This record gives sequence, C-alpha cells and structure tokens, in this order.
Amino acid sequence: MTTTETMLTSKALPETIFEADNVFLHFISLIESDVTTYKLGTDISGLNIDTKFTKKENGNFELTFTLKDEDVFDIKYFFIRPVLLLAEGLNILIQNKDVIGYQQLNISSPEKKCRVEVKAFRGDINDSLWVQSKQGAYFKVNASQFELFNSGIIFDITTNKDQSSSFKNAVLLNIDESPILFYFERINDNQGYFIFQTQTIIDFDKFEKVVNATRAALGLISGYYMADSVYYISLKKGKGLSGLTYKYININETVKHNYPLIDKAVYNNISKNELNLNSSQFEELVKLLYKNEEYHRASLLLITAGSTKGVSKGSLASVALETISGVVGKNFTSKKIITEKKVNSQLLYELRKGLKKTKQNMTKEQYDLIEAKINHINTIPNAQKLEDSFRLLDIELDEEELYCLSCRNKILHGALPKNKELNMLTSDELIFLVSNRLIMLSTMLLLKMAGYGENVVDWGFTEISKRRAILRGEKVQGGNAFRKISIKQTLVDEE
Repeated sequence: MTTTETMLTSKALPETIFEADNVFLHFISLIESDVTTYKLGTDISGLNIDTKFTKKENGNFELTFTLKDEDVFDIKYFFIRPVLLLAEGLNILIQNKDVIGYQQLNISSPEKKCRVEVKAFRGDINDSLWVQSKQGAYFKVNASQFELFNSGIIFDITTNKDQSSSFKNAVLLNIDESPILFYFERINDNQGYFIFQTQTIIDFDKFEKVVNATRAALGLISGYYMADSVYYISLKKGKGLSGLTYKYININETVKHNYPLIDKAVYNNISKNELNLNSSQFEELVKLLYKNEEYHRASLLLITAGSTKGVSKGSLASVALETISGVVGKNFTSKKIITEKKVNSQLLYELRKGLKKTKQNMTKEQYDLIEAKINHINTIPNAQKLEDSFRLLDIELDEEELYCLSCRNKILHGALPKNKELNMLTSDELIFLVSNRLIMLSTMLLLKMAGYGENVVDWGFTEISKRRAILRGEKVQGGNAFRKISIKQTLVDEE
C-alpha cells in the first residue's frame, strides 16, 4: 500500500465513500423523478398550488402546475421573486435569475396549464452553509461516449473498501493546502459521474475554483471537458441534517472531440507511464491552472480549438499560445535584443538624429509613427518570444514546428499560411497540420511546467500520414504519431 493510500485509509474514510455516494445518488434520483408533488411557496398569502418538478432531456428542470381562475397569481412572478417548492423532507429554492422561460396554455379556460423551465436550483437560502464545510461535486458523464477510466490519468487510489484492490479510480489532489479526492463511478453502461470530495473543510468559492481547474486539466489532455450538469453538496460540521445542503446547475457546455493530446490506446512498444500523466503530474497541472487564470483561460481555448475546424482551430490555438508564452516569458531576465544600456542608448541616439534630418520631408503623422517604431526597436519580436518560451522550458523545436509558429500571426488574422516550406501538402492539409501543431505545442508548454516530459499525440502528422496511405491504397499502420517533449515524433504500433 502506498503512503497516499495509507493516509486515505486513516483520514479520508474510503470505507464510507460508497455509502455516502449511494445516499446522495439516491437523493438525486428522487429529485429527478416525477413521483414527488410539491407545494408552490411564494409570499402570496393563501396561495395553494400543487406542482411537479421534473428533469428535461436538455438538463433543465420544468415545473408544471395548473392555475385556476380564483388563484391570484401571475406566472411572471417567477422572473421577479424567488419561489420555494415544498415537500416532506425536501425544499427546493428557485431563484428568479435561474428561470429561462415559461409557457401558459388554455388562457381562456378556467384551468390554465403552466410550465416554467429553470437551469439551476438549490436547497437553502443561507450562503453561510457553504463556508468552511465539507463539500462534494457530482458531474454527470455520458459513459457510453467517454471512457471514465481511460482519461489520460494514472489513477492510483481506489474507493473500494478493500484498499489492496487492483481497481483504481481516484487521485488525491492537494491544492492550496486543501486535499480533494477526485474519482469516477460508473452507474450503468450509459451513465457515470466524476466526483470531487473534500477531505477537510473549505469555502465553496475555493472548492469551485479547484473543481474548474481540474475540469480544464482533464479536458486539455483527454479532449473531454465535463460540463453537462453538476450537483454540489455541503455539510456543515456539528449541525446534523440542518447543516446539509445542495445546489444543481445545468452548465450545458460539454466539449468532446476526437483529438486528445494524451493517447488512450495500449501500445506494444511504449509503456503506460510514457503515455499518461501520473497522479503527481496531474496534480501539478491542476495547480498550474488553479494559480494562474491566464493558463486556465488558455486551456479552455485549446479545448474549444480541438473541437473546431479550419482557420478557426488555428486562430483559437494562436491566442492560447500567445497567452501561455506571454506568462512564461515573464521569467526572462531580459526582454531586449541589445542588453547593454550604453549600446542601446547610442543606437537610439543615432536613429533619432537621422529621423530629425528628414523631418521636413514627411507629415507629422508619418514622423510620429516612425519615431514610435524607433522607440521600440530594441524590443524582442513576438515570434522570438514564442521560441524563447520553449527554450526556457528546454523544449527543442524542429524546422516544421518553427514554421508552424511562424504561421501563427497569419492564422490569427484569418489568413491561410503560405504553402512554400511544406509545398507537398494541399491547402487543407497545411491548415490542418499547422492548427493541430499549434494546439500540441501550446499544450506541451503547460505539460512541461507540470512535470510531464513524455508523449503527446501529433494529430497533424498522424491524420495526414494515414489519409495519404489510404489514397495510395496502402495498409494503414495502427497507432498514432507521438511527439515526445524532447524528441521528434515517431509512429508506433497499437496492440
């Protein structure tokens, strides 16, 4: 048993984790069923309306109820004030900001059927319940579309009662001195959950920030950004059931694409450790995105870029690369081409002197523009800054990769790269190669900072090589082309 597993056995209560999950998942199933009838609670005296509250296919919830002529109630109330749904042992608060639409049928009839759609709700009106409490998050996953156990992470902890079990489904993330267990559970063939459980008390704002960083880190390496719907729970210590509360949010922004940077397949000539992030590396990646908002935003851009096509893919990747390299570049001691102050001063003096001699031959606007360029002449160009970011992290780029970096500015402005250096490629192949390489190179910077120096998939090389082989009528070699962070790509065989 590892040191981490020993700590979990004694402090994180893995024996009870299934029990706690089962209880809450049962609670979720009750909320999402249509068996419970609620009373609609408002500040309107004497109002007595029965309502149903059911989940729709789009992840939103719908209230359905009937208004009678004698009911003094305007359905627009939902957009003005919060309402409570009251049932035995269960209260649901719906805030007006979470109402997204309503429908009222049979307006001329004595009984008007009403529907109100909401995207979120919670079980309390007391924000203090989310401060300094044990917290959890349940993100629903379509298990038929994404393999929970095969996400680019080497899980090294089990939530099984038997800690010696070979089944591993969890990693412990210690972010900002807050240990959080991140794991998956598969409910059936079509449904599963990624789950977060804090091991100590924490504020919700901090917990949510860790959760969001973890989602981005997972999406970056796996091509799956979990953002369907989520239930958050909070348990305030010492308050019993009165300290237990929850909230539901339908995010409806999941991204799933077929170009994960970390390969999920099994290969006969490359080990799992060379294809996946271990728990420490994944933890460092989460920390990186948690501590730096610019890295976090860049990761989201790269995830989105993976699901787009053409110039749009390259444009998003270019913005992400600029953002990441800009932060990495802050570590440079010098951002000047000429570092000697005396030489720099002499150069500026001579250039300004020459400019003044020709001042009478140009307009004021022309003069001001040239003067501004002279004042910034010693600044390292953006292209050089990008290359320096890779040098700083000891990542060696080959000629093709340098060419892809040089295309960044054209793609960023919606133009196609010139087909000179790689003239054996068609225009479509060129934009595909460059765009995917920009995503790969951007991700390599983040992974290297997280301590991962192994393989990422070079999708540009992989796809073009295989398409060309098909066109030639050749047998397509299995597996993908990998770019090890320190060497060029090689095509390897999948088992």
